[in-house]
Parts: sequence; structure tokens; C-alpha cells
Amino acid sequence: MRVATPIIWRRRYLLWKQRAKRARNAEKLAEDKAKKAEKRASEAEDARKKAEEARKKAEDDLSTTRSEHSRYLQEFLPAALDQARRQAVEEYQNSVEFNARLLAEYKEGMWDMKAGYAMNNPSVTRVDWSFVPEVSEETASEEGPVLQKGVEEGEMTGCNN
Repeated sequence: MRVATPIIWRRRYLLWKQRAKRARNAEKLAEDKAKKAEKRASEAEDARKKAEEARKKAEDDLSTTRSEHSRYLQEFLPAALDQARRQAVEEYQNSVEFNARLLAEYKEGMWDMKAGYAMNNPSVTRVDWSFVPEVSEETASEEGPVLQKGVEEGEMTGCNN
């Protein structure tokens, strides 16, 4: 049987001290891990709150955008369509007036060309005037006042400048 000697007591003391130190270190390590986990949990909670706020803001922006869009559709779109319709009608009328003016110039030019050709060529005894299309009263009134205005004022068009 062994007798406890001071060396054995010393060794037991050092082992006890070492175990206590390891236990304290393990407790400290566990506390540090718990603090880090708590910190990560709070950061995750903050991130979740920020994401929730961002989602709410996006929904508010979307609803605002939708309300603005519906307001645009109700207020501005009819006016814009009206303006576009008026502009299209005006462009159409301008094109009709332009076509009537062009037709008048074409007819006057054809008359002048045929008359000039007949006058400059004595060998021509007969001129085919059917080449120039005739304008009826209905067509003239449909094509607008530009044709009549040009004819009445003696507007210089075509070849007889």
C-alpha cells in the first residue's frame, strides 16, 4: 500500500489545478459561443426587421405606383387620346388638302404641257384631252376649299411659272 507523500499531494494538486483551469476555459469558451450565437441571432432579427420594412415600403411604393397609374389612366389618358385623335384628324385633313393641291397642280401642268406640245409641234393636229382627269363638283367639295381657293386666286402652279 502506498503512503501519500508530499510529491503525490503536489501531483494531485497540480492535476486538480489543471482540471479547474480547463473547466474555467471550457465555461469561458461556452459563454463566448453563447454570446456570439446571441449576437448572430440579434443581427438576424435586425436583418429580418429591415427586410420586413423594405417589403412594406415596396408594397407601399407599388400601391402608390398603382394608384398613380390608375389616376393617369383616369385623368391624363383620355386627354392624351383626345389630343392624338385631333392631331390625326388634322394630319389627315392636311394630307387631303395637300393631295387636292397636288392634283390641281398636276391638272394645270398637264393642260399646260399638252397645250405647249401642241403649240410647239405644228404636226400635231389633234390633242387627246381625255388624259387630264376631270374634277366633278362632289369631288371638289370633298377635297376641300384649297382646290377652289387655288383656282380662284390664280395660284401659279405646275409648269406655267
